[in-house]
Amino acid sequence: MPFSWMRILIFLTLLGIMFSVKAAPTSGDKWTEDNPCLSNNTRLEVCQRCAKITKSPIVYPMCCKNKEEGFSWCMRYLKYPN
Repeated sequence: MPFSWMRILIFLTLLGIMFSVKAAPTSGDKWTEDNPCLSNNTRLEVCQRCAKITKSPIVYPMCCKNKEEGFSWCMRYLKYPN
């Protein structure tokens, strides 16, 4: 008998926690609003090529926003002779 009460208590506790959590992912529109690559075709091409060649998921946003001089780095990287 105590085992079934324990299950009910755990279930109700988890249910209460689920309803009290207010976390939600941010909307995807934020990146498109702040994306400088959308207004500059040269930057867009450089950043896309750089992200494709490096195969790194952080290169494209860093390049577009020029975070830590990402765009300058990509320009130098793409001009480096193979």
